Order: sequence, then structure tokens, then C-alpha cells
Amino acid sequence: MGKKSKRITGEKGLSQAQLAKEIGINQRTISQYETGIREPDIQGIKKLCAYFGVTAGYLLGMEA
Repeated sequence: MGKKSKRITGEKGLSQAQLAKEIGINQRTISQYETGIREPDIQGIKKLCAYFGVTAGYLLGMEA
């Protein structure tokens, strides 16, 4: 999940802090998602998918 989130964030020109503020998740949590230390719960996945306009399968690396 981390690589996809990090890539999409970079493509949109967002910092972790900006993304965290936009979706209501702590910046440290976003950092942990991107480095693979932590996996998002279902609510986090829903927020990220809705914000980026992608499917959960895409975000989790199950589809291209």
C-alpha cells in the first residue's frame, strides 16, 4: 500500500502533512503507511481511495 500511496501523493504534489489534513489522518500515520510500518484500517483505506479517486484494489497493489 505504501508505494502506491507515496506515488499518488507525489504525482498530486502533496506533502504528507497536506494529505493528512485533507483526509483527517495524522501525518505520522501517513508516514507509517508509506514506509510500511503500519497498514491502514478499513476507514483509512476508504478515505485514501475517496480522496485519490482509486479503488481499494489499486491502492493495495492488487490491480494495475
